[in-house]
Amino acid sequence: MGVSAGRSVGNAVRRNRAKRRIRAILHTLQPHIAPGWDLVVLARRPIHTADHAALHNALVRLLQRAGLLTTPPSALRTPPRSQEPR
Repeated sequence: MGVSAGRSVGNAVRRNRAKRRIRAILHTLQPHIAPGWDLVVLARRPIHTADHAALHNALVRLLQRAGLLTTPPSALRTPPRSQEPR
């Protein structure tokens, strides 16, 4: 799995933060993704206004549309977060 964020997302700090957020969610979803596929996720500008739950749900919907989930989406609830990254 690869994560990319172009300059339209923001400066280097914002791009790296966006990629870290996506990687963290993909890490939790990895056991539920069908093996044998290479994935590239592109971060877009609205990522900075999305909270963790919205980002998690968007990635689950994206993987479901691609047919790569081995677990039903209803079983992939957003894990609780103690604090949103700054």
